Amino acid sequence: MTALARAVAVTGSVSLPQAGLCGCVAVWLCGEAYPPRTPVGEACSRLATRKRALAREGVDLAEQADAERHHATLTQPPGRAQRVVFRADLLPAFSVASLISLAGLPLGWLWARLAPPQRMRVVTRDHQLVPLTLESWHRFDGLAIFLLLGLVAGLLVGVIVWLLRARRGPVMLVGAVLGSLLGSWLAMRMGSVFAEAAFPLPHSPRLGYVVERAPVLETGWALLAQPFTTALAYGTLAAWNARDDLGRRLG
Repeated sequence: MTALARAVAVTGSVSLPQAGLCGCVAVWLCGEAYPPRTPVGEACSRLATRKRALAREGVDLAEQADAERHHATLTQPPGRAQRVVFRADLLPAFSVASLISLAGLPLGWLWARLAPPQRMRVVTRDHQLVPLTLESWHRFDGLAIFLLLGLVAGLLVGVIVWLLRARRGPVMLVGAVLGSLLGSWLAMRMGSVFAEAAFPLPHSPRLGYVVERAPVLETGWALLAQPFTTALAYGTLAAWNARDDLGRRLG
């Protein structure tokens, strides 16, 4: 087809309707040049010019569309603030809070295994116990271990809940904090149960006998470690995010 179009363009013995199709298709596919003063050459020149114009216009439109899409993702039109999704996030937030609260069971078991017991001596016949020298310091050790476990658990909860991109928002934050508070309370209660099972006291210890007393948590303020760290981790990630909807549309 290329040879036929070249021959027609050089001789000019065939009219444009008969030979123009072959030549123009050849120029469109192969980009070959023909004598510009022939009918085929003029048609192919106009077709090539139109092709370059369409290519430049298509590139400009694609770049403009990408820029507009990127701008619309990062910004919001003035006067139209992003609304907080409430109803759609209630059930997921409740599910997350329930799951986080159940994590208090292994947390309490882990505390019962790590917290040291107190060694105490029986000093009276009615089984009154007095801690040995320096053994009362383990009261602080048990509290410190529980606080550290709560801080680590709260940090993990905040990061994991933030990874639920499609549900990011204040509703999920409230659910995570409430779940952490309930899980911390459950860890404190069940941790004491596990500790008493691990270090049971004898029924009738003899006078002067040394026994091990299970660790206890003597303050309820330790409950606030996990929910505080959860709120801090989630809030820090939300503040670091630059999107008005915290990236929900990309989820």
